[in-house]
Amino acid sequence: MIRELPNAQRMEQSLLGSLLVFPEVISLCRDADLSATEFFVPAHQKIYDAILEVADEGQAIDFERILQRLTENGDESSSGGLEYLSQLMDAAVSGAAAASYIETIQNKSQLRRLIETSDKIAEQAGTSNAQIDTILDDAERLVMDVTRKRRGTDFKSSREIVAEVKAELEMLRTSKGISGIRTGYAELDRMTNGFHPGDLIILAARPAMGKSALALNFASQVAQRNPGAVAIFSLEMPGASLVKRILSSIGRIDGSKLVSGKLDPEDLNNLNDACNILSERKIFIDDTSMIKVSQIFSKCRKLRSQEGSLSLIVIDYLQLISGGGRSDSRQQEVSEISRNLKILAKEMECPVIALSQLSRKVEERSDHEPQLSDLRESGSIEQDADIVMFIYREKYYAKDPDDNDPTETVDLSLKKHRNGETGKIEPTTTKVLVDCGPSTKRYMTNSLKDVDVKVDDLDAVLITHSHSDHIRQLAMFQCVPIYTCCPLQVKNSKREEVPLDLHMITPPAQFGIGDLVIQAFPTSHDSGPSMGFVIYHENEKLVYVTDTGYIKADYFDLLSDADYYIFESNHDLEMLQQTDRPYWLKARIACDTGHLCNADSARLLSHFISSRTKRIVLAHLSEEANTPELALETLSQRLQICGIDDQRMVIEAASQWQPIRFGQKDRAQAQVEALDEKTCYCNLRMDEMLPSQS
Repeated sequence: MIRELPNAQRMEQSLLGSLLVFPEVISLCRDADLSATEFFVPAHQKIYDAILEVADEGQAIDFERILQRLTENGDESSSGGLEYLSQLMDAAVSGAAAASYIETIQNKSQLRRLIETSDKIAEQAGTSNAQIDTILDDAERLVMDVTRKRRGTDFKSSREIVAEVKAELEMLRTSKGISGIRTGYAELDRMTNGFHPGDLIILAARPAMGKSALALNFASQVAQRNPGAVAIFSLEMPGASLVKRILSSIGRIDGSKLVSGKLDPEDLNNLNDACNILSERKIFIDDTSMIKVSQIFSKCRKLRSQEGSLSLIVIDYLQLISGGGRSDSRQQEVSEISRNLKILAKEMECPVIALSQLSRKVEERSDHEPQLSDLRESGSIEQDADIVMFIYREKYYAKDPDDNDPTETVDLSLKKHRNGETGKIEPTTTKVLVDCGPSTKRYMTNSLKDVDVKVDDLDAVLITHSHSDHIRQLAMFQCVPIYTCCPLQVKNSKREEVPLDLHMITPPAQFGIGDLVIQAFPTSHDSGPSMGFVIYHENEKLVYVTDTGYIKADYFDLLSDADYYIFESNHDLEMLQQTDRPYWLKARIACDTGHLCNADSARLLSHFISSRTKRIVLAHLSEEANTPELALETLSQRLQICGIDDQRMVIEAASQWQPIRFGQKDRAQAQVEALDEKTCYCNLRMDEMLPSQS
């Protein structure tokens, strides 16, 4: 019995007639991505192709042009010719009806494709000698192709590709910063312009070099910065071990403590915070030990269907993946696996990071730095990969390779980059600007110049609150990610709104910028939402507090025991009362939603600082109601009363408009500088730059 396939022939006729009578209907067809292959009748496919060709050339769609184009294509007789085109015009419907006709035509086409796919699956199941996993994977892929409504021909025209390239180049030209997916490693992001959809990235090293740890950091950073899911396939370690590693990184907890369970109260607090942060990130882990490529495809398709999109796939590691069992050698099997991983990256439209082992040839050479030829078991890994990175620990080859020095430098080198530069990934300094309120652009530019920083060097701008004297020069930083807890709108001299790369923060919240971990906390100011920052870098901690009338006791533990403090000491109460400012303004400054006075600042700092504290900078001093000498004296007296030795730390007061710099100089040098001159700089080990507020 001959089976009639689903179709909507009469609707196809009416739609084609509408295109000939109402040319504007072509926009409806393009919006719906209607292709000629979705028409059931071959003659209708040819007529629609002719209409598209005429429209693409910028010509008006009319009866005569379409007939001429059919003749030129040799399709006049097979498409019905003059008489049939006339019949189509008689069947034309309005534009409103045409939209529903398009949907019906596409639905019928999808049903025909589903029937065709089902027949193909049935035939393969009955005749194929392939393994069941391969047959199931092929069947799943075919069905997914239909459900995702994949359309188009095997080829794209040069016109289509040129349009795509121009759009991409325009986006890159106008975009500010990295166009791909950020990894959180500034220099790597700069060299690669971020990881891009369809990239196969190989991260290779000998055992115990830290490739799993680095890949997990990539995954955590990508999950933090992107809405899509991150899939991790761990063929070597159980999922719980991976999660412990990520929690250790986020919470800054010694990994050995998470293994032993010997956590002190501070560790437990950090662990709870890290658990809350990780729970919000869309990271999914599969720890199947003997997984096949076909299973990875299947699970990724399912996850993408559930979550909407994938941002990254991590596979740890490539050589542990099982092949299909049809290869003559392991080398051929690995070659097939690497090719399939590249296909996976393209199909899932996301980067795939595959970890890989290196051969023992590395250890046989006097120079142990890895080369592309060291990739284990197959040269096709190098060929298929878009990016190949190597990790190298020099201490690994020392007498005591198990000596895990936490300060050890680990080299990361980019040996292959299909679309850009290669070389060693050098550590970079993360530069963060807090507020940008100087009265003029020139003043802001000169302030940055004083600390040898350009706008393009900045990794982020942190905004404490929305008062104009803190955001006045935001237009200068539209190319820089801006982190804020309040809506911001900036206009240029023409009163046009300036686009900003805004990242909304709701304190208390934690986020990462480069190699910095930043904990935002709410402050009390009459600006609406406002916040301060606790900034962590390696084993150092900086507290930044300005523009607040008081600090809630809930955050005392968070602000305690820091290496460095930039802390508001805005006014002296007596001097404030003696100023000519109106009473309401004096009351506003001194209230709980105003500013900290010298006495309150000193009281809080005496509670927060510890033996760990190296430097305190009193900031945001009023020009009319305070002096640096008075602020320092008030703090010194308070510390003496509390029995705190202020000789072991550097304490200074920064006047308004003075930039405060944190660089690479050690404490002793910073102390010498502080004693030697009334410097406006703080030179410490924190990898960041924080100009004081205006």
